[in-house]
Amino acid sequence: MASPLERKIKITGPVVITANRVAELWGSGTDWVLDQGDHPHEASLLALDTTKAERELGWRNHLGSDTGVAWTVDWERSVAAGADPLKTTTDQIASFATLLDDKKA
Repeated sequence: MASPLERKIKITGPVVITANRVAELWGSGTDWVLDQGDHPHEASLLALDTTKAERELGWRNHLGSDTGVAWTVDWERSVAAGADPLKTTTDQIASFATLLDDKKA
């Protein structure tokens, strides 16, 4: 059985990449620290899998992970600065709709 440290090492690769990207996009000297606490073992098994959405709903990824992270950071920064969460969300939905329209053209 893997030790807690060994489990953390296995899950930090993609987490580190994403956390570094979020810090970079947030700017202003933002940094992050890996929590050294004891975590549930299933944390190393968690993953996003879009197979069912693709198969049953015809879903396709139109943003890519980097753009998705950037949009998430933009949303968080806007709301943290006082923007209305609903308006920020509807603005992003409109941007996404425009992106889809541009891809169809």
